[in-house]
Amino acid sequence: MATAVIYVLTAIASIIYAYCKMCKPGISQEVRQLFFQRHVLSIILFFIAYLYFFTSLGIVEYLYIFENIANLVNEHEIKNIVFSGLKILFPI
Repeated sequence: MATAVIYVLTAIASIIYAYCKMCKPGISQEVRQLFFQRHVLSIILFFIAYLYFFTSLGIVEYLYIFENIANLVNEHEIKNIVFSGLKILFPI
């Protein structure tokens, strides 16, 4: 979670820095707008990929831990019910 906060703060700082650099004279309004839009969209795309990766990683870790706990307890009925529900929610 802390890395996501750091990423968002860095992204905001990058957007502000890019805006300040692009506001200098000598750059047309059209080029400035196009560059700024692409910069913001690339940051959003990387953040979505970041969230997808770490969410998938968290689900895999959760399933691994839960499977080990279920094996230790030997409650196969609960394990089968939970995993069949998870398979419906998260098809692989």
